[in-house]
Amino acid sequence: MKISKIKINNYLHFEQGLEIDLTYPLGHPKAGEPLDKVCFLGQSGTGKTTLLNLVQYFTSENLDNRNIRLDTTRFSEECIEISFQLADHKFTKVWSDEMKKLRFRDLHYNPPKYVEEGYFRKEISQNLKLCIPLVLNFPFSIVGPDDIENDDTMGQHNIKFSAGKGELENFETNREVWNFNKDEIRHIWNIVYKEIESYISEYKSQESFYFNRIKTSPTDSANILQQFSEWESNNPNPIEKLAKECLNPILKHFNLEVEYDLDTYKTESSKTSNRYIIIRNKQNNEEVKYPFLSTGTKQVMLTSIPLFFIKPKHSIILFDQPETSLYPNIQLLLPQTYIEIAPDNQFVFATHSPIVASAFDPWEIVELKFNDGTGFVGRKEYYDTSDQRNVDNYLINPKFLTWDSNYKKLFSVKEQGHDERTVGLMELAELEEQMSGTDDIEEKKRLFKEYEKLANLLDWKILDNA
Repeated sequence: MKISKIKINNYLHFEQGLEIDLTYPLGHPKAGEPLDKVCFLGQSGTGKTTLLNLVQYFTSENLDNRNIRLDTTRFSEECIEISFQLADHKFTKVWSDEMKKLRFRDLHYNPPKYVEEGYFRKEISQNLKLCIPLVLNFPFSIVGPDDIENDDTMGQHNIKFSAGKGELENFETNREVWNFNKDEIRHIWNIVYKEIESYISEYKSQESFYFNRIKTSPTDSANILQQFSEWESNNPNPIEKLAKECLNPILKHFNLEVEYDLDTYKTESSKTSNRYIIIRNKQNNEEVKYPFLSTGTKQVMLTSIPLFFIKPKHSIILFDQPETSLYPNIQLLLPQTYIEIAPDNQFVFATHSPIVASAFDPWEIVELKFNDGTGFVGRKEYYDTSDQRNVDNYLINPKFLTWDSNYKKLFSVKEQGHDERTVGLMELAELEEQMSGTDDIEEKKRLFKEYEKLANLLDWKILDNA
């Protein structure tokens, strides 16, 4: 399921009749289809997080909205409409103030008509089964003040490794909504650790069983080793899978990697504060315990692991400010990293980062902007609105711009830098004038030395004739 349009008729500080088209434009191979990824950006207070919350509410209404921060007391009749596409089925959810709930408008009818939720869910039930969960929400800064390994709930879940499956027996695969507050993250990590712990215990048991057989039947050792090898093939190491397919591709940029050699984990003394996930520094191979990982590293791990283990399909995945505590080179990788971990979903990001925004095509960006005349919030369009919404008509493409140009064009930052830069540029101009006004060679050399130092500090091109 994907969102194709958000229409706000009368809610909070958004412009009356604001329509946000979330489909590919004309000229694109997927023209008319919902976008695979979306980026909300804009000034603080324009409503990026509110849009994320509206998407979650309208996607999951009547399921689990207890943790959504949304002022529903400001809802009015048909104040908000969000359009969805599920396979070939198109429908809109509209707020009914009279009924105090969302109503379903089926777009297959001409004209579209309202249908009861029960009837509608029955009509799309086969396709809806493909969307588990419906929505996953990663709010701003899910790293809490308490470290995961100090959580008192660790160990409460009775998880048992299923031989031949390599899966969790009671994992909540049918859950329709995941809202990743700190407790939910701990819940997921607890389950993951327990699966790994259970696997290692089972591995040690199987290893002991087969090697005891070798002791009693040494002439049959080749056959017994083959049986043990078959057990290993049928029961793959979950740590290796987690490392290779999820964490190591991104952790390498932190100069870290997950250790997945089982020999390291098999002894009781190898238990670490990482709860059966050993992370090493790639330079010296020393273990880095969880409390000493950077906040940004924890943030990436705490968001990547749930995506990897839940394995959402055809879901809507929301991220609020995923760039938190991350260096620019990591920010640039984030959208594609998450998409590779959980493909076949629609990702919606809200960000203040021009680095994150530069990973999107212009039609994937929704820039919210205060209207200077009214103070209401609208969308700044990046294409020539006097013509069709076509890939060839876009006037801004963040992928083509330098970082400072992204700041100016996408984030409307007019200043070139701090106020002191302006003072420095004035001093530089004065030094240029002084150099051109003197014939004294020694004085000119002295002035040029000052000029050169200041120009380098300002990252200013030194005049050829200076």
